[in-house]
Amino acid sequence: MPIDPTDLAKSIGALGTLDPERGLAPTLQQLTDAAKQLFRADAAGLMLVDRQERLRWASASDQTAQTVEDSQERLAQGPCAVAFRQRLPAAIRNIHTEPDWGEFAQVLLSEGVCAALSVPVELDGGVIGTLDLYARQARDWGPSDVAALQAYAGLVASLLSAAVTAQVKGRLAEQLQAALEHRWLIEQAKSPGSETALDIAKRRYAKGEITQEQFEAMKRDLA
Repeated sequence: MPIDPTDLAKSIGALGTLDPERGLAPTLQQLTDAAKQLFRADAAGLMLVDRQERLRWASASDQTAQTVEDSQERLAQGPCAVAFRQRLPAAIRNIHTEPDWGEFAQVLLSEGVCAALSVPVELDGGVIGTLDLYARQARDWGPSDVAALQAYAGLVASLLSAAVTAQVKGRLAEQLQAALEHRWLIEQAKSPGSETALDIAKRRYAKGEITQEQFEAMKRDLA
């Protein structure tokens, strides 16, 4: 069922009063809970990139979402990884008929999840993470689902930006800072006269700061 624009506006409006200064973790928890409800999903989660270019779960609506996000973090597979790498929405409509998701497919099956949708979270022109939905039944994610989740991702970015401005402290704040540093690294490499992003990646790989797998992933991203 398409997302009603009125329901989307009401949901985002209700979240407009969230204040990350009162705690980033509960703020993001409220947002993933609201996304789960609006999209009639069975779970929702948020992942942020760390200094080693790895996505790590930051918030989850429930244990199912946390398990699935943890597995994508561990395996570096799944729609979150695709959405982050390609800067585009990534979807699984029916895991039973889409066998090309490697080990991650087994994770979904073991958790009773059949469908998933991820969109990139962007801040100041750089991708810092993904916002994700999970459903226990096959789901044909339509354009309204994608557009609505992207609008939610924009709200996430605004809240995270506010958290940085307010200098919020804690584990999630540190994770957010790492994500922003990753974005800065990529943007810095684009500046005229500075090292290219690939040069920086090569230097970090040579110094042992990133693994070969992370280096290869960065080369794909920068291709």
